[in-house]
Amino acid sequence: MASKKHKEYIQKLMQIGKKLGYIASPRFSKDPQGDVIWYSVVNKKVYSDRKFPIIAFEVLCSETPKLIKGSIATLQHISPSLGVLVIIDEEYAKKSKYYQGYDFLQYIKRKCREYTKGIKLTSRIEVWDQKKVDNLFEKTIDQKL
Repeated sequence: MASKKHKEYIQKLMQIGKKLGYIASPRFSKDPQGDVIWYSVVNKKVYSDRKFPIIAFEVLCSETPKLIKGSIATLQHISPSLGVLVIIDEEYAKKSKYYQGYDFLQYIKRKCREYTKGIKLTSRIEVWDQKKVDNLFEKTIDQKL
C-alpha cells in the first residue's frame, strides 16, 4: 500500500504535468504501470497509439536497491523521452533510524545515481529529490515557469 507521501507526490506530478500542457496519467498500462506519465498527443499516422510518453516518473519512498532496479526496468519498458526516479527524502530519512545511524537516504541516492549512470547509453533516466519536485510545483502553480 502506498504511503501518504507517495500519493502526495503523485498528485503533485500530475498537477505539474497538466499545468505544463501534458496529458498526465497515473498509469502507463496494465503492465508496466509506472507512477505518473506525461504524454503528448501525436498524429495517428506517425504513432498509432497517439499518446506518446514524454516523461515517466517512479516515486521512491521505501524501495530497496533491488526494488529500485525494478523501477528502472519499468521506466525502460515505458520508454519515455525522459525517465525520472523521484526520491522522497523524508521517507528514507526515517529509515535511517533503523540502521543505527547509517545514512540510508544518502545510500539510496548513491545507488540510484550508480544504476542510472550504468544505463545511460540506452536510457535517459534522472534522479530527482522531493525538493526538486516541490520547487517545480511552486513555480508551476505560481505561474513563474
